[in-house]
Amino acid sequence: MPDERLAIDGKGIRCTVTDYSQSYQNFISTVSVYSHQRGIVLRMQPMSNKKISEVAIVQQLISEFCGQQVVFTLDALHCQKNSITHH
Repeated sequence: MPDERLAIDGKGIRCTVTDYSQSYQNFISTVSVYSHQRGIVLRMQPMSNKKISEVAIVQQLISEFCGQQVVFTLDALHCQKNSITHH
């Protein structure tokens, strides 16, 4: 869909938290790509935060839309100084 608006966000699954008393907890999250126009999730990727970062997952998901005219909305976590730009 041209000029589609897509929201990408990660959500932690609460019951998966381990090492809760440590400064760096481990948990499982899902990162999803949601289409505002269609009202559906287009992609969903699970992740374990000790194995890969949400930023890396989001960059992978964005690359799947390379060449399409879409607008992404992301939270502040993804405001990186050295980001990858796809045209």
